[in-house]
Amino acid sequence: MLTQEIRRWPQKNTPLKRQAVLVVMGQGAGLYCISTQVEGIFLCQPIILKGAFMAITKVEVCLSEDDAVQVIRSMDRMQGVKEHRLNFQYPEHWFAPVTLSPFAQQIEQETISWMQGIGLIKDKKTLSLVRAMEPGFFAGFSYSMAPYDHALLFCKCVTMWLLWDDERVEIAKTYEEIEAPVKALYGDQIPTHQMNDPYVQGFKHLGDEHERLGASKHWRKRFAASMAEWGSHAIYEEVLRRNNESDDRRSLEEAIQLRALTTGFTPTTIPVEQIAGLELPDELLESEDYKSILDCAAKICLIVNDVVGVPKDICNDQIKSNVILYYMNANNVSLFDAYNLAIKIHDDAVNTYDKLVANLLKSFPPENRAGINNFFNLIRYLETGFGIWQEKCIRYQQSVAAQMNQSYRIAITRRLA
Repeated sequence: MLTQEIRRWPQKNTPLKRQAVLVVMGQGAGLYCISTQVEGIFLCQPIILKGAFMAITKVEVCLSEDDAVQVIRSMDRMQGVKEHRLNFQYPEHWFAPVTLSPFAQQIEQETISWMQGIGLIKDKKTLSLVRAMEPGFFAGFSYSMAPYDHALLFCKCVTMWLLWDDERVEIAKTYEEIEAPVKALYGDQIPTHQMNDPYVQGFKHLGDEHERLGASKHWRKRFAASMAEWGSHAIYEEVLRRNNESDDRRSLEEAIQLRALTTGFTPTTIPVEQIAGLELPDELLESEDYKSILDCAAKICLIVNDVVGVPKDICNDQIKSNVILYYMNANNVSLFDAYNLAIKIHDDAVNTYDKLVANLLKSFPPENRAGINNFFNLIRYLETGFGIWQEKCIRYQQSVAAQMNQSYRIAITRRLA
């Protein structure tokens, strides 16, 4: 059993300044990953179980069974471990009248066929990876109110985006390495030798289809610029992680601000304008009021994303980019305490979003409020739909984090009136 595996490690005092984080996937001896901080140096690297002690960069490591954060498979059952539900609550008006798009299954199949056709899905392994993302549910829960063409386009966008992130962005050293697909999204001319890149073809298709459905060229360029900003920040964050150069002096708010950019929520909101049947004017987009609303929305999204992503991010060595794990490590608090703080930040952001939107709507003439209000409602539905997908998706639910004999799962629920 997993508990027996951990108990093979001796219970001795450790020279570590931070409690060690132990990652265990599956059962038995094999490859493990240790993440901890020693004398201000953050270590996170694989080790092979050989005995009582492990030497990592000449540091003797002892693990405390009680304090370790474990990542366990959902199908495994650890004796004495109880499951705790982390409730992310929203007011009733944050939930779409239709929870899941009636097109969910159809848009997933068409998206997969399209990706196979342009060469993004080239083997069974990639196909399995894409199916595990459950793109029909991702788009179906998040864009449940969208007409078919827009729901399909969103499904293509987010599915390709997730794969692009895994295959290209996370291994890039500079923005120039991923620039060609974004230029295609802009509608710019692409060098001949890059035209056959499936991501170039895919992003060009997104831009062309949005224009076909009524988007202006100005809107297309704004969408592409937002994707470019996301790509730049995502690469910057990943390069820092690979080089072990993350700034441990960041406040939690600073860590949240960076993470709000790298989760990609802002680019995701821009196509929502097309569903609402409008394009937000530049004067609104550049206003401090709108930026504050978008900051709240991005914060809501990233908190849910990072809470549910704790097991995956530990296993993928992305501990410093996950705000939950960053806060745990920086403040030496338990997983339970970090989760509770995250829920409070989330709930405060939900309340602030509603207040800011209500105040902003007052600045519009009555005849213009309905369209803008519809847009902000669709953002609310995007948030809860995204959370419902994460609550149910295989990508996130195949493993759970546990500490002190307690494991954690999220639940998207309605607030009591």
